[in-house]
Amino acid sequence: MDIQRQHVPRRTGLNPAKTLLVVLILMVLGLQGCAQVSRAVVQVFPYKEGCSIEASPDETSGKYSCYSFYEQGMIVLEQMDVTPTLVFPGEKINLRIRYALCPALKPLPGKIIRKITLGDQIIYESETEFDFKPGTWVCDTSFTFPSDIKIGVYRATAELSYGKKKDKRTADFEVKEKSN
Repeated sequence: MDIQRQHVPRRTGLNPAKTLLVVLILMVLGLQGCAQVSRAVVQVFPYKEGCSIEASPDETSGKYSCYSFYEQGMIVLEQMDVTPTLVFPGEKINLRIRYALCPALKPLPGKIIRKITLGDQIIYESETEFDFKPGTWVCDTSFTFPSDIKIGVYRATAELSYGKKKDKRTADFEVKEKSN
C-alpha cells in the first residue's frame, strides 16, 4: 500500500487571535499610566478616648526607684504627643499623655490641663479633675479642628497638677491648607 504524503503548507506569522490578544494587553498596560484614578482618602483614627494601664505599679516603682514616696506618691508626666503632626482644617488630632504614679496608698486627686495655642491665642483649653492611679498610664483625648481654623504651627500643652506640684510637656504640630 502506497501511502501518499500530502504536503500541507505551513503557516508563517502569528495567529490572528493571539496577535489581537497581545495588542489589547499592551494597550491596557500602556493606558494605565495615563488614566486618572480618583481615590477617596479615608482618615482612620485608631485612638479611643480615655486611659489604659501600660505598666503595673510594681514595674513603675522599679523604673523610678520610688519606694520612698510610698506615703504621698509621685507623678511623672513621661510623654505628651500629638498625632498626626500635620493636619488640615476640619480634621482631628489625638492628644496623648503618659504618666507614671509611684505607688501611693490610694489614687492621688489632681487635674489634667490641656491647651492648644497658636502664638498667644488659646484655641482649646480643658481642665479635668482626675484621680491619678498607681502605675504607668496612657490617656487619649481628641480634638477636631473647625474647617475655618487658621493655618500655622500650633503648640499643644499638657500639665498634670496634684497638691502643690506640677509637671508640664509640650508638642508642636502644623495645620496646613489643603491643596486641590
